[in-house]
Amino acid sequence: MVGDKFYGFFVAGSALWPGWYDPDMTAWMTYLKHLGWLALMLLIGGCANHSQFIAAEPVLPLDANSIVLIYNHGSGQEFSHDQCRPNGLTTPRVVKQLAQARIAERPVVVYGLCFQRWGDYRHHDREGEPKVVKRAKAIEETVRRFQQQGIAPGRIFLVGHSAGAWASLLVVRRAEVVVAGVIGFAPAFAGPAANRSEGWLALREAQVEYLMQAPQIEALIYAFEGDAFNPPEALAFLQEIDGVQLRALAADEIDGRPCGGLWGGNSHRTAFDDCFADTQYEQIVDYIESRLRRDDGGV
Repeated sequence: MVGDKFYGFFVAGSALWPGWYDPDMTAWMTYLKHLGWLALMLLIGGCANHSQFIAAEPVLPLDANSIVLIYNHGSGQEFSHDQCRPNGLTTPRVVKQLAQARIAERPVVVYGLCFQRWGDYRHHDREGEPKVVKRAKAIEETVRRFQQQGIAPGRIFLVGHSAGAWASLLVVRRAEVVVAGVIGFAPAFAGPAANRSEGWLALREAQVEYLMQAPQIEALIYAFEGDAFNPPEALAFLQEIDGVQLRALAADEIDGRPCGGLWGGNSHRTAFDDCFADTQYEQIVDYIESRLRRDDGGV
């Protein structure tokens, strides 16, 4: 007990909401209204499995000229909680580098969005809402929150690996919110291709068809040879969508730079390798700059 005040926290999904019993709530409510939800996220900046800014905590409120990248991690099993360490091993080095950059004379802010809910898709009877769709909805809500903080849609990018990249593509296809583009590393869901059940295969085929119906999806997508989930040929359909740039890379060497360090040649995680960061950082920056120039909310 600390006087007549009790401090506690209620964690719901990826958001942190403070609970404070105080006979006089005026000062606390004024604080919340002034700093908003972004300030609350900074309270858990160093914790695993919670959303947080990456590399450097920005000064709040955010500069309206900031470029915001929302990073979305990969997923595990449908009925399990995903591991998420935005400032750790679930974020590629190249994304952490972007968090310290200035692009087109604008500061870059990277926000690691953690998703901790289970999916409901039962592949045996093909019923229930898949985790990847739930993730798309969570991303949409996060985009809205940044827009409420004054960040223009043309300066918000979705970045993701594996299911995080696939969910980001779904966000653009659903068109519930507007963003400048997607930067995706090895988009995938439904498990390794060799082990997919008929239910998961059917769901993937349905989502591929859904994505291909999009009139346009602005995206820079990386695929890697030998990826057990989605090798380049399994993502070739994306090239038929206006606005998508699909880059297929080898997993053992990129532009003369050997790969296979920390992740031991796991093709699905090539984007986490130094060979990727060392060779693709400038290309990603160029893509972001190109989208800023073309979008009404950009340069």
